[in-house]
Amino acid sequence: MAHRGQDFESIVNLMYFTTDGIFGTPISVSATFIFVFLLFGAFLVKTGVGQYSNDLAVSLAGKLIGGPAKVAVFSSALQCTISGSSVANVVTSGSYTIPMMKKLGYRKEFAGAVEAAASTGG
Repeated sequence: MAHRGQDFESIVNLMYFTTDGIFGTPISVSATFIFVFLLFGAFLVKTGVGQYSNDLAVSLAGKLIGGPAKVAVFSSALQCTISGSSVANVVTSGSYTIPMMKKLGYRKEFAGAVEAAASTGG
């Protein structure tokens, strides 16, 4: 834990004003890009575009064997053509498909895993 000695001003400069500190590359990317994708996903949910793609997926695959999981895959594919982000995709289609899968008897871990894989694949 020994060091050659740093004054308070040097520590503050290093930790807050350079890319080596707490506002480094990961926080910068999170604040810049992930926030925008999440905001876009919320926009899709509030405008009803997300619900439209979910309804289309239900009409395509809702009656098939394994329907809810297939609905998640189709819905994620449709959502990702709009957003291009797996994070925004989970927010928009996952808010609909995960509760649907849980309601129909899928385990919550499986429902989350299906949505994560479908969104990443989308």
